[in-house]
Amino acid sequence: MYKKAVYLLLLCFFLTVPVRAEEMREAGATLSLPEGWEKTDSSSEGVLLEAEGPQGILLTVTCQEGEVSQGQWNLSLYDDEECDDLGEDLAETLENGGYENVTYSLYHKEPITWLRFSWERQPEGEERIYGIQYYTAMNGKSITLAFSADKPMTEPSMTEIVDSIAFNQVLDRPETEDHSWETRIIWIALLILGGLLTYAITKKRGKR
Repeated sequence: MYKKAVYLLLLCFFLTVPVRAEEMREAGATLSLPEGWEKTDSSSEGVLLEAEGPQGILLTVTCQEGEVSQGQWNLSLYDDEECDDLGEDLAETLENGGYENVTYSLYHKEPITWLRFSWERQPEGEERIYGIQYYTAMNGKSITLAFSADKPMTEPSMTEIVDSIAFNQVLDRPETEDHSWETRIIWIALLILGGLLTYAITKKRGKR
């Protein structure tokens, strides 16, 4: 009876632990890919990780560092109202840029605050693309997780992947003047870049 209980305990443990953790050195973080997700080779500059999961969902993780991300430093340092203002501005900009059915929400997973966007896009002569993107700033770097597919996405492991991200350390903001809220247009460029990059990878794989 005792051996059976131990066996069941170990079985539950292995079934609930993600397959492996991927180190993202440039971001100073790790990310776990659940069962059913496979890491793929990335040949794009600035891409930390690419993976493909159930339902043909593609994941692209990007990391950028510059004046704006240094100014933001850590999105969790801002209150929800400020983040919501930014998120709504970005959602409106995406709609003006040709994205459809854009939605925005704020997603907290301590110690990280994420801006979450979902959208659809129908390029001329191409299949409709569905996207879900999570954006944050941490330790002066901007991190985007972009999921995309050729049909609406319902796979719960997407949230599991986002929740699995762990930073090696959370650094204090340097004592410099913060201009991040005066340069929101650059935030918009970063977000749209993540979406277009994911779309380009999706299109490239579709031609294989």
